[in-house]
Amino acid sequence: FCCVFSFTFFFILHRYPGDQYDRFWWQLGYSSPTWKNLSTVSAITQDSIYTVLLTIIQTAVEAVGNNTMLNITWQDQTPRGRGLKFFMYFADFQNSQLRQFNVSFNDVEPYQYSPPYLTTGVLYNSGWSTATDGNYNISLVPTAASKLPPMINALEIYTLISHDNPTTFPVDCKHSPLSYTPLYFL
Repeated sequence: FCCVFSFTFFFILHRYPGDQYDRFWWQLGYSSPTWKNLSTVSAITQDSIYTVLLTIIQTAVEAVGNNTMLNITWQDQTPRGRGLKFFMYFADFQNSQLRQFNVSFNDVEPYQYSPPYLTTGVLYNSGWSTATDGNYNISLVPTAASKLPPMINALEIYTLISHDNPTTFPVDCKHSPLSYTPLYFL
């Protein structure tokens, strides 16, 4: 598992030439006693819009038990008030029983989710999220109906970068300037 900003953990940086978006992926050199690493060699069908390299989506972290929630927390060391956008990637490769959990970001109302089997599913926040204290938390909490614990395959985080003086003309680009930090679990 890996995360962004200023962690005190050891990071391993990977650049995958096959990534169509030329992203760098960080693997966190830290593991939690509340999760375990999973991997598969099975083919996973990708979403046509939100794609992640197969070698990344074939890995995941899973909570150690059915009643254990999976928390991803960090403190943002960048200037306060910068908006963040999250893309959480899921692909269940243990299709034996129901896996269902509630996903919440900084204790905002949870969204119930069940990851698809051998297909990439994506959850993301619709707007730019900020934390006034700089503390961020993504929680995956199992539902009462779930037979398998929560899992996540990858997390991609974008930071909105505002420019006082535009560096391009508005007609020069189609997208807002973004800084991103993709993450994956191994």
